[in-house]
Amino acid sequence: MKKSKESILVWYKLSTYTMWAALAVLILVLVMMFYPYNPYEIKASRVLTPEVKSGEHLLIEVDYCKYTSKTATVTRNLVDGYIYNITPFQSNLPKGCGTRSISIYITRNLPPGTYYLETLVEYDMNPLNKVIIESVTDYFKIVE
Repeated sequence: MKKSKESILVWYKLSTYTMWAALAVLILVLVMMFYPYNPYEIKASRVLTPEVKSGEHLLIEVDYCKYTSKTATVTRNLVDGYIYNITPFQSNLPKGCGTRSISIYITRNLPPGTYYLETLVEYDMNPLNKVIIESVTDYFKIVE
């Protein structure tokens, strides 16, 4: 009978430790999924060339603050009712606040019209949480 009580006590302790470990893992997963990360903030973006010809560069100035050392995937789209994708790229700006001048080549086959630039900055904060920051510029014209 003594051996049986010892066996029950071992199983009781094992199940208690397992429940506490499962609770700790659950809390960790919930924090990873729902913690409100703020890795990057775009304070302002200004179009420096309000009228640009096809085959030339659009100039934009962006004021930003970056609060993480992680690398971002940046996707840009020119929008005029239709969405024209620009090739995504990886960006790793230094931590802190600053201003960047950005030059975007406007291809010759883009139709003339009034556009704005949509920028999506995507950070993988952890395996369960992806943060996407979206910004748009003022309108600008593309002429032939």
